[in-house]
Amino acid sequence: MLRSILNYCNEIDRDLNKAHQVSKESEMTGTIKNSVAMCLLAIGEEIRNGLSEQLKEKYSNINWYRYVRIRNDLAHAYFNFQEEDVLQVAGEIRQLNDYCQFILSNLR
Repeated sequence: MLRSILNYCNEIDRDLNKAHQVSKESEMTGTIKNSVAMCLLAIGEEIRNGLSEQLKEKYSNINWYRYVRIRNDLAHAYFNFQEEDVLQVAGEIRQLNDYCQFILSNLR
């Protein structure tokens, strides 16, 4: 599950890089926004259903439930989710990526 989360983090990073290349004002196209939103939804789903409570308690330096809440917002109120919301969360995705890599290195 952590590797899947890492893959989605990498997809978000790639999409944000595309967005910055397309527009100097950092405005996302609908396609990129939707792609990032779907990755955030998938990350929240992986955390909610794929990571054990024991792992989340042991590695609690990140707010796992924030991503679950984002998943719920995207799944149930997608049209209320603004581009700024997507950008804010996606901008923090490197922290999640780094933390998941840290956990994987500890589990080896």
